[in-house]
Amino acid sequence: MTKSFAEPFGGPFRKSVPLTSTPLVSVLTQVRFEEIKKINTDADFTADFQEAIRRHYPLSVEETGHLIEVEPDGVRRSNRRTLRYMNAKKTERVTLTADSVALETRNYDSRAEFYGRLKNVCVALQETLEPQLVMRLGVRYVDQIYGARFDARARYINPNFLSPFLNEHSDAIVLNTNKLVAQTNEGNIAARWGFLNPGDTHDAEVMPALDTECWFLDIDSATHHPEPVAFDPKAIHDGAIKLSGRAYALFRHIVTDELLVECGGDLK
Repeated sequence: MTKSFAEPFGGPFRKSVPLTSTPLVSVLTQVRFEEIKKINTDADFTADFQEAIRRHYPLSVEETGHLIEVEPDGVRRSNRRTLRYMNAKKTERVTLTADSVALETRNYDSRAEFYGRLKNVCVALQETLEPQLVMRLGVRYVDQIYGARFDARARYINPNFLSPFLNEHSDAIVLNTNKLVAQTNEGNIAARWGFLNPGDTHDAEVMPALDTECWFLDIDSATHHPEPVAFDPKAIHDGAIKLSGRAYALFRHIVTDELLVECGGDLK
């Protein structure tokens, strides 16, 4: 029997409230598929995929690293290519590796628009590189509260997610972070949150370090497939929408309505 969990880990999704001044700094979604070794070994193999998305992501960067695998007959070393395709303003990028494709933005517009672009990327991938199976689908939302909002954090953040020491000992605390992992109706969710001093970040890839203290929230909502499912762009789109809804449910559980109003949200 499939378990059903109480809010925010289950139950109906919350209606999204658009914000004119959002604390959101990064949104990322990743699809993991079966390894396509040719992506690592044949530079020409990915050319058609690049051409298919080049209109929207004209800039590209290639990074090469080394993958070390321990096998029964010894250690095997191989190259690992990471291909990044960016829009002209470098606010959004597609990242392709031998076993995953990801879409990341620093300028999130709406759930419908962002995951519509994910579907387009997956269609391009299906038509060119032909992945067959999906192992994992995940979405990630990263928020930062700083400045006047940080000073008023007691009004904007659920007390259970504030440091009990921060008000009295902020001069002494260097780092104060927490982690939660929970099952959800869609799969599972992991959240990290806490206090960071100026110049610190818990993950430089998705969250820029600020020159002031901040409170951050990083939510990763995912579905793992013990038995891989077919690579289907529409199913990936629909699954990502649901995972996003669950991430938003946790976000609304952690922050107060007062923060949404302060950020320009209309709760009426």
